[in-house]
Amino acid sequence: MDSASKMPIRPRSGLLTVVLIALFVLSGCGLFGGGDESPTTPANGDSSAQVTGANGAGQRITLVAPPPNSSVGEAFSVRGAAARPPRDSNLTYRVLDADGNVIGEGQIGAIGQPGSAAPFEAQIIFTPPAPGSLITFQLFERDGATGAEIAPLSMPLTYTSDPGAVAQPGGAEQGAQNQGDNQIVIETPPPGTQVGSPVVITGRTTFDPFEGNLTYRVLDAAGAEIGSGAFTANTEADPGATFNASLNFNEPPQAGPIRLEVVAPNAAGGAPIAQTSIDLTVAGSGGLQPITPTPDVPAPQQIVIASPPPGTQVGSPLVITGRTARLPFERNLGYRVLTQSGEELGVGGITVNDDGSFVAEITFNPPAGATPLLIELTDRDAASGAILAATTIQLRY
Repeated sequence: MDSASKMPIRPRSGLLTVVLIALFVLSGCGLFGGGDESPTTPANGDSSAQVTGANGAGQRITLVAPPPNSSVGEAFSVRGAAARPPRDSNLTYRVLDADGNVIGEGQIGAIGQPGSAAPFEAQIIFTPPAPGSLITFQLFERDGATGAEIAPLSMPLTYTSDPGAVAQPGGAEQGAQNQGDNQIVIETPPPGTQVGSPVVITGRTTFDPFEGNLTYRVLDAAGAEIGSGAFTANTEADPGATFNASLNFNEPPQAGPIRLEVVAPNAAGGAPIAQTSIDLTVAGSGGLQPITPTPDVPAPQQIVIASPPPGTQVGSPLVITGRTARLPFERNLGYRVLTQSGEELGVGGITVNDDGSFVAEITFNPPAGATPLLIELTDRDAASGAILAATTIQLRY
């Protein structure tokens, strides 16, 4: 036996330590099962981090937008994915004020094939608290049998009260460019809302427009005009006038920002009496990404509501527009109109065009007073009645 073979074998303690540390870190990330039951939020100031909720049953919900601790208006967009499709293809959300009171709640459609992730994107609306207040957004899957919250997540945000003066890229400000005491105020939709054509806007003026008319222009991201026209304001209000108008424009092919300008022309010519603008977004006329089905795996269905924007005040009938990823059975979608307490006010069907788009009137029984409404659209399997896709939008009556 040579001298080398007689050398004692020493434990590789340094490598063992590295391996143990690596296993500890990976287990903390949830890569070795038994995920954390509690919601996780990133440390304050980490505005680029994702927020994730997980449980030991294999569900994990990840929110990628908006960033934690960011400022939001009365309606804001959320985007993310569940590790597996939730029950009835819906997740539940809540918005809490600084004292823990519920100021908004509803459902978000999360559609996916069994064994695959279920992405979601939706608008969240709530009753606004005091300006500058901290709010908490919560999202989870509801267990149908026990009512337990599965894979809950929680994210802190700040409510900003003045959506009419939002800083825009390049230092410009969005809002009113009015003359003296003459003001035009767009009340809905909030800035940044994703809309389609037609877009429904509501608002008021502090004066009576000439012959009750206001004009509008819609500009794309490059500043090119993609829509224009006029609409009538209700001058019976005192003081000033109110408006609730449906404005048409040509949706650009790509998703991105648009700007809506509203003007009160001067009957004598010259500078307008007042004008204002609001920046919004569109999904693009290309809308949904093309999906190529295989013989064994049909294309997953998606339903997108383009208008009205979430939070819009509506009556019966209301006009709803949107598109689907593929044609539903016999080109029909079902709809339900519900109150916040779950009372059904209307039910019916929507016919989808050959290109997957739809424009339809939805009728419902008016509730007793002003109240939030939930509009639910579904595509069901013709044989089993199972929901293949669903989406919801919260409006105001």
